[in-house]
Amino acid sequence: MDALRWSPEEQHILRQLEAQQPVGELASSPPATRLLLTLIRMGLLVPRRSRLARLTVVVTHQVRGMVLVDEMICQRWHEALQRSPERVAVKTGTGQVQTLALRAALAWAGSY
Repeated sequence: MDALRWSPEEQHILRQLEAQQPVGELASSPPATRLLLTLIRMGLLVPRRSRLARLTVVVTHQVRGMVLVDEMICQRWHEALQRSPERVAVKTGTGQVQTLALRAALAWAGSY
């Protein structure tokens, strides 16, 4: 990172990218947008297509700010993305979109 002589602000943005902060969130900052465009021109950052999957979820008050998704679905997403997804965009019935942390959940956890 230092070999290309990034400014402290650019280094901060690069650390956010490395931590998988969504590019759309970073792009709200003009310095981040400039850096993102530079990285794209250099071929270090390539646009990727979003993957869309329709899942029906149940809202629970036991786990806030997070989405629990079946472990098998998370595994398939990992195989397709070649990395573990960390966040999921969820569209509510009113059309609002929220980005929430993702956690794998056992398909059915119960005692026999």
